[in-house]
Amino acid sequence: MNANVPWWRTQLDEREADAARDAILAGKLSQGPITAELEESLAKALNVPFVTMTTSGSSALVSALVAAGVGPGDEVIVPNRTFIATAHAVQLIGATVRLADTLMDRPLIDPEQVEAKVNSKTRAILPVHVNGGVCDMAALRDIADRHGLKLIEDTAQGLFSKQNDKFLGTIGDYGCYSFGVTKVMTTGQGGFVVTHDEGNFEKLQRMRFHGVSSPRQGSFEHFGFNFRYTDFQAAVALQQLKRIPEKIKSHRDLYTRYREALAGNNRVRLQYTDLDIGELPLWNQVMCEDRQALVEHLTANGVGTMNTTPNLNASPHLSDKGPFPNSDRFQVQELILPSGPDQDPAQIDRVLEALASFETH
Repeated sequence: MNANVPWWRTQLDEREADAARDAILAGKLSQGPITAELEESLAKALNVPFVTMTTSGSSALVSALVAAGVGPGDEVIVPNRTFIATAHAVQLIGATVRLADTLMDRPLIDPEQVEAKVNSKTRAILPVHVNGGVCDMAALRDIADRHGLKLIEDTAQGLFSKQNDKFLGTIGDYGCYSFGVTKVMTTGQGGFVVTHDEGNFEKLQRMRFHGVSSPRQGSFEHFGFNFRYTDFQAAVALQQLKRIPEKIKSHRDLYTRYREALAGNNRVRLQYTDLDIGELPLWNQVMCEDRQALVEHLTANGVGTMNTTPNLNASPHLSDKGPFPNSDRFQVQELILPSGPDQDPAQIDRVLEALASFETH
């Protein structure tokens, strides 16, 4: 049977299509006034003063690292459980990745492991809010302040996830976000960086245009690259932004359905999300000691799944090899069930039935 319940489902409709069409017909192609409007709208939505759009979440990370003064000879502490884009951003600017293990019960960076990795070469800490989970930012802020380090949040998977009154990505010196396809809102590709500091903001603005102070009359003030967003993408994003309340509700409702269905399941355990403080589960991730059997069972029942990312220490071009016992457990047991803001509730019924039958399979 084909996997006709996709592991991820999000839809754009006539509103986004019309917005993109209008921008194109108006000649709004490259970065311009619609991008500026989106930056202002995102700043208001996230309660931050400054937003800089970029081409992707990866370029957002590179921009933040360069603006923070990280470069060759420096080390950046990164969690072992994250998509490799986090590490690649560090490597692209010539710095060295230093990996830290996760917590035992959640795939989030362990502050105690971070503290143990700090040395004279450390320049920044780069926590990742995996799947909208809240890293211990108070502990990480304390470590960063005591050692004079920059704190850069990778919030690619955490847009509009909150810890009470603060959105993830707005707590550190910089917050980096993604508009990739498997995110709560998307423009296909794209990303942005937030900061509270005007000087940091000015660096980011120059960074995305080769370090030039002005597109028409300016000087080459520092290193940069072409990380400019486009106005027709921004037009799509503005439409997506209007739908964020319904998207958030959809993600929370789907997680709640899985939580209730799996409450008594002895073989499949839903990873914890604290809905009460505002965590927004981007994907519905479970732990299963016999993951391959679960994948095969769900596939046979027409349910699509996705394995989560491998541990970074398995990458041959990263030199930090561990051990990372907590990360290892997540790597072999973690699985993403059908997720996304536009999943068909009737299709999710099929998923829940398949999960129930797996327990006695």
